[in-house]
Amino acid sequence: MPSFDSDGAFEVSWGSAEDATGYVIEIAKDEMFTDVVKSEETSALTYDVILNEEGKYWVRVKAKEGELLESEWSEAKAIKIEFPVEPVEEKDPVIPPLDEEDKNKIGCFISELSPL
Repeated sequence: MPSFDSDGAFEVSWGSAEDATGYVIEIAKDEMFTDVVKSEETSALTYDVILNEEGKYWVRVKAKEGELLESEWSEAKAIKIEFPVEPVEEKDPVIPPLDEEDKNKIGCFISELSPL
């Protein structure tokens, strides 16, 4: 699992546990897992994650054998999600036409703007 991601989508993978019939994956906004944002059960050894909010998240997994037996949680791994800044779209400036009254005034006005 990467420690940094720029699109909110990443894969978590882990090794198999002997006699495991499934796994539980948890993703939280804090290291103590008091603010869990996802908790899923799967029989696979990978899990695709999509997060829509920037921030730091922690991920952990545990194995299950049937409904009654569970392993301890794995060591939590952290990942930071930061979305790239969208480029600002350059637009041509709108310069209103001068009316007759404005043409007779003394002053300065912008006749053209160019990107820097």
